[in-house]
Amino acid sequence: MAGLTHLKDLYSSKGIQFIEKLFSNDVYITEKIDGSRFAFKKDNGELVFFKRDGKTPINMVDRTVMSFYESAIEHIESLKLNNIPEGITFGFEYFANNNPGSIVYDKIPKNGLILTDISSGGSAITNIDTLLSYSKQLKVSPPPIIYNGKLSGKQKEQLTDFLTTEWDELFIKFKTESFTSYIISILNSKLKNTALNIGTTKPIEGIVFSFNDGGTFINAKVVDPLYTQSARNKTKGRYTPQAKENNSNLKEILSDMISFIKTKGVFDIELKGKTKDSRYVELLSELFLQYYQKNKGKFSKIEAHGGDVKELDINYKFIPNKELQGVLKSKPKVKRVFKLFLNTFGKTRNRATNTIDKSMLGDIGTITSKVKRLSESSINYKMDSLLNSIVKITTLK
Repeated sequence: MAGLTHLKDLYSSKGIQFIEKLFSNDVYITEKIDGSRFAFKKDNGELVFFKRDGKTPINMVDRTVMSFYESAIEHIESLKLNNIPEGITFGFEYFANNNPGSIVYDKIPKNGLILTDISSGGSAITNIDTLLSYSKQLKVSPPPIIYNGKLSGKQKEQLTDFLTTEWDELFIKFKTESFTSYIISILNSKLKNTALNIGTTKPIEGIVFSFNDGGTFINAKVVDPLYTQSARNKTKGRYTPQAKENNSNLKEILSDMISFIKTKGVFDIELKGKTKDSRYVELLSELFLQYYQKNKGKFSKIEAHGGDVKELDINYKFIPNKELQGVLKSKPKVKRVFKLFLNTFGKTRNRATNTIDKSMLGDIGTITSKVKRLSESSINYKMDSLLNSIVKITTLK
């Protein structure tokens, strides 16, 4: 449910009559969790995993660059999902720990996952019994339901009052009063705890409303003004002159690596991975190691990040080369460049970025195609080389 419209914005753009009509419909209200988006579906018998927008699958490069989603993926893969229908997307809020975003929670959900939504062919499945049933089957926490049904006259009045209050006034109000307690007192005064916190006074991100408007669902959110302000402040401080200078160093070394691989990289390597995805990462890893072994001094200008959070560290189980594993574990600067290197070739690129300018795109595309072609072949390179030698000898005779 990423990119939800704020209920106040609906009021501002469509007016009070639209809101009054909306409030007369059945509504399904849940707590908005400050976690990380995660989703999966079964496609042709295979499990496909997604993050963020739910459109781009999590590939082997993503899983190698960081271990963040590995716990969620391993949990879903461990289940017997023979009865899960094809093409249905299950959406979750994912917790690698109890502080996945801006809020520190008292506890984490079952197996780190809260089932928040199910969709099929772009249409949401909103039946609560269905959601609860699937959460049990998937061994995850159920949707954090606050209210389900029709709003009372008093609830409509209190929510309308909230929507018609200026944002600045709300910001001042909730500096001294708990937004969580206020909103829950309107919607469900019997609720004693929020989804992951003890009591109803601790911060939550907000509330999600799903209005059933004649079979079409209109989704909107109400967010704590203090949470919104905190998110805005974080965004403002994201870019610094130091970051810009370091980005220039990364761009320089990436360009040099691309030139090296294009002219001196050895692709004739025996790959041991059992799948094309694992061979893809394996070949890229070997090419990176070739560059590092001959250009160790060029990594000195790179700024090393602080100690990696466990969930954001490299997933070493996908890197079979022990020498490279040792280098990455002991040299943070090299590890940072390795992550950039894998991400650069992790997908087809058509646009320039801060570190990848237009002049690099052609070479990146050429290298990516070659690595992909070689990794998709199931032929053992040593055996292939031996067969070529036999053919040559036979031909000479």
